[in-house]
This record gives sequence, structure tokens and C-alpha cells, in this order.
Amino acid sequence: MLGMVPDYFSPVLAFAIQPGMEKVMTPSYSYRLQRNFEPHSDYLEDIRRTPKPMAVLVGGSDELFFPDRFEPLFHSVRSDVPVTVVPGLSHIEMSLAPAAFTAIIAELQR
Repeated sequence: MLGMVPDYFSPVLAFAIQPGMEKVMTPSYSYRLQRNFEPHSDYLEDIRRTPKPMAVLVGGSDELFFPDRFEPLFHSVRSDVPVTVVPGLSHIEMSLAPAAFTAIIAELQR
């Protein structure tokens, strides 16, 4: 129904997670959370305006994004942004796997 005000706290997106994993994985997004994660319509301007330093890390097996497109996209507006593709890691593994932590620490030490 067009023109309706969304219920900002009700779930609008649910994830297929294993029962019992709700305490360690997010089972759903509210409208507010979902909107917070989506890029602005002028996301390239967001990249331009992000303060330095900035780095991007993405899993090489990310099933939600195209890891090979990150570097050309970011470098089209900010050639100073290092982009690291971490081989073999999925979208969620980039926040859970030891290899992701290793890559993040290495980037922070640069």
C-alpha cells in the first residue's frame, strides 16, 4: 500500500539460519536496519567524502557482491583506497573466520 508509514521495528527481511543460532547470528532485519545497510543513491559521492584512511576488504567467495568489481569501483573515485579480496571467504565469513581477522589486522598494520 503506497503512502503507508513503515513500522520501523518490525522484521522486513528474514534469514534462513539454523535453529538455536539466533544468539550469534541475526535472524532478521527491521526496516530501519535494512535501510541503514543499503547504499545511498549517490554511493560514489559517499566514497569520495569518506575521510582518510579507508580500506575495503571483501571475501573472494562473497555470494552477495561481486568481489572482482570492488577495486575498479572504488578506484574510479578514490585511487588511494586499498581493496583486498580475501580468497575463499564468503560474505558472513568475513566477520567470523580467522582468515578474515588476519586480513583485517594486516590492513590495520599498514
